[in-house]
Amino acid sequence: MSAEEQYPRLLGLLADWLHEGWPDEGHATPLDAVRAFAEGTSRLAMRGVIAEIHQLLARKLPETALRRIVCEELGCDYDPTADGLTFPEWLLSVAEVLREKSGK
Repeated sequence: MSAEEQYPRLLGLLADWLHEGWPDEGHATPLDAVRAFAEGTSRLAMRGVIAEIHQLLARKLPETALRRIVCEELGCDYDPTADGLTFPEWLLSVAEVLREKSGK
Protein backbone atom coordinates (compact mmCIF):
# COMPACT_ATOMS: atom_id res chain seq x y z
CA MET A 1 0.00 0.00 0.00
CA SER A 2 1.37 3.42 -0.95
CA ALA A 3 1.86 6.29 1.49
CA GLU A 4 -0.88 8.17 -0.37
CA GLU A 5 -3.27 5.32 0.37
CA GLN A 6 -2.11 4.90 3.98
CA TYR A 7 -2.18 8.59 4.86
CA PRO A 8 -4.77 10.32 2.63
CA ARG A 9 -5.61 13.05 5.15
CA LEU A 10 -1.97 13.86 5.80
CA LEU A 11 -1.45 13.92 2.03
CA GLY A 12 -4.20 16.53 1.78
CA LEU A 13 -2.45 18.77 4.27
CA LEU A 14 1.09 18.35 3.00
CA ALA A 15 0.49 18.35 -0.76
CA ASP A 16 -2.16 21.08 -0.71
CA TRP A 17 -0.76 23.43 1.95
CA LEU A 18 2.99 22.81 2.04
CA HIS A 19 3.62 22.35 -1.67
CA GLU A 20 6.42 24.08 -3.56
CA GLY A 21 4.79 27.52 -3.52
CA TRP A 22 3.56 27.61 0.08
CA PRO A 23 5.74 30.59 1.12
CA ASP A 24 4.28 32.63 -1.76
CA GLU A 25 0.78 32.14 -0.37
CA GLY A 26 1.39 34.45 2.58
CA HIS A 27 2.43 31.90 5.19
CA ALA A 28 5.47 33.06 7.15
CA THR A 29 6.19 29.61 8.53
CA PRO A 30 5.13 26.04 7.81
CA LEU A 31 3.07 26.01 11.00
CA ASP A 32 1.27 29.14 9.76
CA ALA A 33 0.29 27.12 6.70
CA VAL A 34 -0.95 24.35 9.01
CA ARG A 35 -3.01 26.91 10.95
CA ALA A 36 -4.50 28.18 7.69
CA PHE A 37 -5.39 24.60 6.75
CA ALA A 38 -7.07 24.18 10.13
CA GLU A 39 -9.20 27.30 9.67
CA GLY A 40 -11.06 25.74 6.76
CA THR A 41 -11.07 22.15 7.98
CA SER A 42 -13.57 20.28 10.13
CA ARG A 43 -12.58 19.03 13.56
CA LEU A 44 -13.17 15.49 12.38
CA ALA A 45 -10.79 15.94 9.44
CA MET A 46 -8.14 17.52 11.68
CA ARG A 47 -8.40 14.61 14.07
CA GLY A 48 -7.94 12.28 11.10
CA VAL A 49 -4.69 14.04 10.17
CA ILE A 50 -3.52 13.82 13.79
CA ALA A 51 -4.27 10.08 13.85
CA GLU A 52 -2.35 9.54 10.62
CA ILE A 53 0.65 11.45 11.98
CA HIS A 54 0.67 9.22 15.04
CA GLN A 55 0.28 6.10 12.87
CA LEU A 56 3.24 7.17 10.75
CA LEU A 57 5.42 7.96 13.76
CA ALA A 58 4.45 4.70 15.47
CA ARG A 59 6.31 2.90 12.69
CA LYS A 60 9.57 4.26 14.22
CA LEU A 61 11.12 4.75 10.79
CA PRO A 62 14.59 6.21 10.35
CA GLU A 63 14.82 9.88 9.48
CA THR A 64 15.68 9.13 5.86
CA ALA A 65 12.55 7.01 5.44
CA LEU A 66 10.35 9.69 7.02
CA ARG A 67 11.87 12.31 4.72
CA ARG A 68 11.09 10.13 1.69
CA ILE A 69 7.50 9.54 2.76
CA VAL A 70 6.75 13.12 3.80
CA CYS A 71 8.56 14.94 1.01
CA GLU A 72 8.58 12.58 -1.92
CA GLU A 73 5.46 10.49 -1.46
CA LEU A 74 3.16 12.96 0.33
CA GLY A 75 4.29 16.06 -1.56
CA CYS A 76 5.61 18.26 1.25
CA ASP A 77 8.10 20.88 0.12
CA TYR A 78 9.30 21.76 3.61
CA ASP A 79 12.34 20.12 5.19
CA PRO A 80 12.27 20.70 8.96
CA THR A 81 15.94 19.77 9.28
CA ALA A 82 16.74 23.15 7.70
CA ASP A 83 15.24 24.68 10.87
CA GLY A 84 17.01 22.31 13.25
CA LEU A 85 14.08 19.90 13.73
CA THR A 86 13.80 16.22 13.00
CA PHE A 87 10.87 14.97 10.98
CA PRO A 88 9.26 13.37 14.07
CA GLU A 89 9.64 16.61 16.06
CA TRP A 90 8.08 18.64 13.27
CA LEU A 91 5.22 16.19 12.67
CA LEU A 92 4.44 16.22 16.40
CA SER A 93 4.32 20.04 16.30
CA VAL A 94 1.90 19.82 13.36
CA ALA A 95 -0.26 17.41 15.34
CA GLU A 96 -0.19 19.76 18.34
CA VAL A 97 -1.31 22.76 16.27
CA LEU A 98 -4.15 20.70 14.84
CA ARG A 99 -5.07 19.37 18.29
CA GLU A 100 -5.27 22.94 19.63
CA LYS A 101 -7.34 24.08 16.64
CA SER A 102 -9.70 21.10 16.88
CA GLY A 103 -10.44 21.83 20.50
CA LYS A 104 -9.27 18.46 21.73
